[in-house]
Amino acid sequence: FPWRLMIIAYIALWVMGLIIGLRLFPDTRALGLWLQGKPVSLLSIWIGMYFLLRSGDLIINYLARVWRMGTALYSIDSQRKSLRILTLVAVLKGIIPVAATLLGIILSLLILGMPLTTLLAGLGLISFAISLAAQSLIKSMINGLIILWNDPYGVGDSVAFGNQVEGLVEQFNLFHTQLRSGDGDLITMP
Repeated sequence: FPWRLMIIAYIALWVMGLIIGLRLFPDTRALGLWLQGKPVSLLSIWIGMYFLLRSGDLIINYLARVWRMGTALYSIDSQRKSLRILTLVAVLKGIIPVAATLLGIILSLLILGMPLTTLLAGLGLISFAISLAAQSLIKSMINGLIILWNDPYGVGDSVAFGNQVEGLVEQFNLFHTQLRSGDGDLITMP
């Protein structure tokens, strides 16, 4: 993480130096002002989204550590709660990149001059089309939220679904659950 921060700072210094250098001379002043406007704003938005992603992961890890320490001290059922924490951390780490990317796209379109009403209307139409096309995906996501809410199982639990599928829960997100069977097979269930 620190070396990426250094690279970003290095690029930012070069861009600022280029803008200052271009604005010094009358022939290139217009180019410097243009570069200072939209391109730098777009670059700053995406650098901000990168930092949002990284800080989101750090905050989630910190809160999970604090929650895990608190449940270990005061709860009899701390093993179950620690498994629940791992499941929630995995789900939150899956949601943050999608939210940050959507926020970056919306802010970039606003910087490029797209009106907010047009943007919201377009997003409404796109979300309606996606909801019609991906009904099973939405159904899986709602089922994943219900599983998270009711907490019937989590990562690390041994579960059996009917007489056909049983194994250890290796991964869980809002769309599917992956089990490792006793034979070593990886089973993915919606």
